[in-house]
Amino acid sequence: MTTLDIEILYPADHAGYFVAQVTLDVNEVYLDDVDAWCEQTFGPQDVWGSAPVTGWKRMFWKYCFTDEEMLSMFVLRWTGENAQ
Repeated sequence: MTTLDIEILYPADHAGYFVAQVTLDVNEVYLDDVDAWCEQTFGPQDVWGSAPVTGWKRMFWKYCFTDEEMLSMFVLRWTGENAQ
């Protein structure tokens, strides 16, 4: 079972986004698996500089969500006992 170490960052400091910042040193291939899960769960990744459509996008090690519930789902999936 692989888990991510995640630091939660809140909207006041991050342009209105709820942010899950991956603090574990993982490679890009593994993050592709995380991206695939996000696309299956939330839909296609939003485009930076455009209004949010599906409510999530990734910038390097940060996964940004417009909704705290989406952030919670992400954290539950990729940390602790719920990670697969």
